[in-house]
Amino acid sequence: MTGEVNTEGELDEAEIFHILGNDRRRATINGLAESGGSIAVSELAEQIAAQEADNEEDAQKLYKSVYVSLRQTHLPKLEEQGIIQYDADDQRIMPGGRMNEIQVYTDGSTGLGAMQRSVYLVVSVVGLLTIVGAQLGVPVLDALAVEVWAVIFLTLIIVLSVYQQYR
Repeated sequence: MTGEVNTEGELDEAEIFHILGNDRRRATINGLAESGGSIAVSELAEQIAAQEADNEEDAQKLYKSVYVSLRQTHLPKLEEQGIIQYDADDQRIMPGGRMNEIQVYTDGSTGLGAMQRSVYLVVSVVGLLTIVGAQLGVPVLDALAVEVWAVIFLTLIIVLSVYQQYR
């Protein structure tokens, strides 16, 4: 893409909501986040067409429209805002400098996902400290065996994981 990348300051919420107000731009951000680093435009267009279509035949018919709209409209907009980087030679997109800034507002791995990871971190750290404290004979913590504390905290982590998976 040839547009000038706007990386001055942070994106304001109005611009973020404008960007995310389009299903294909949201799907682009989420698809890129799930790809683990970069994704071919053709692969992304296939994914988006499959999401929008009712069946595989409709997805194949929709593919060209999705591909063209990505190349002509959505990728330039996202690149202009510094959310993605687009390699025209390889036909691949990569995260831009502002990808994390906008992912907070999507269903991607930040936002609620970040909060959930924080809960796991807190439970793990408290569990570790409790187990070490019980091992060292800290009053109250030594009321239960180290193994019991370990089972309690591992069970808590499993329950949190199951809850997250099936909520």
